Amino acid sequence: DTDRVPDASLVTPPQVASSKDHRISVHAVIDAGLPLEFVASRYHPVKVEEQDDIYDVRFAQSGIAMDHDFELIWRPSRSASPRAMLFSETLDGAPHLLLMIVPPNDKDVSTVILPRDLVFVIDTSGSMHGVSIQQAKRALQLALTGLRPVDRFNVIQFNSVTEMLFTGSVTATADNVDRARKFVDNLQANGGTEMRPALQRALRSADVPTHLRQVIFITDGSVGNETELYSLIENELGNARLFTVGIGSAPNGWFMRRAAESGRGTHVTISALHEVNEKMGRLFRKLERPQVTDIVVEWPDDVEAVPYPAKVPDLYDGEPVVIRARLKRVPRSGDQLKISGRSAGGEWGAEMS
Repeated sequence: DTDRVPDASLVTPPQVASSKDHRISVHAVIDAGLPLEFVASRYHPVKVEEQDDIYDVRFAQSGIAMDHDFELIWRPSRSASPRAMLFSETLDGAPHLLLMIVPPNDKDVSTVILPRDLVFVIDTSGSMHGVSIQQAKRALQLALTGLRPVDRFNVIQFNSVTEMLFTGSVTATADNVDRARKFVDNLQANGGTEMRPALQRALRSADVPTHLRQVIFITDGSVGNETELYSLIENELGNARLFTVGIGSAPNGWFMRRAAESGRGTHVTISALHEVNEKMGRLFRKLERPQVTDIVVEWPDDVEAVPYPAKVPDLYDGEPVVIRARLKRVPRSGDQLKISGRSAGGEWGAEMS
């Protein structure tokens, strides 16, 4: 335990290997605001019933063991342009809105691929020992494979200390990528988890105006100073985007989501070694293809809104942007909510009432 993390000794608590008593049941109702192409569970068999674009989901069996995350996935029907949906709810007398912006998912429509400046940060602390470091290294090797000659990149590893492969981002030449591969091959998990210096170095990397800077943070999130790290991200982000990759069977999902939201990015969780190729491949295909950037939400006149996240992330291929807001008053008839941003094909916008 330390003065910065009073409960540090509890960050990695003892775990029960198996239990016959811990069981769970799940019942989900999905109202996505648009028809869905499919609904599925990645790790557990489920039953799905649909009526009027409302989807009722339950476990196919009863008494499911609580030994793995439950992940429910669905895909909207095809569209060649971004779509926006608005949901409203009153809770404890206060009106709330949920705004969801869905990227186009018609694969017949070509997309623009931008040059990127990628900073890869990998956690090599002791909590990553075993399968987790294998997953992290394989994920990073796959990311290096996807680099193109027009991209720039750097690799940072951290445990008790922080180490940068290059002093700054370099062009993704064959020699530089090969050097990075050897660097990753030799990484081992040991020591403590000093995340702040590594995150700070990644966010303070020099901007290259011609490239979109993306920081990819690979970790199990085994830290106790989350609030300190959130403040660092908000203060140091600049023009970068932060994407988190959660590693292991039970990564710190709250930290992953919140850090990515503060960093105007997204997060992905890899729970098993066989998922690395699929999930990292999907992540990097997405990062190559931002659909709408610099999104601005204009709330109706005289409506005071408290949105979350405060910084709207970019809209990427394959993943929606979700914004929640608490309003000070109920919207009136005729109130307009306006959304605008820059898409690969020019300016994009939508109005909703």
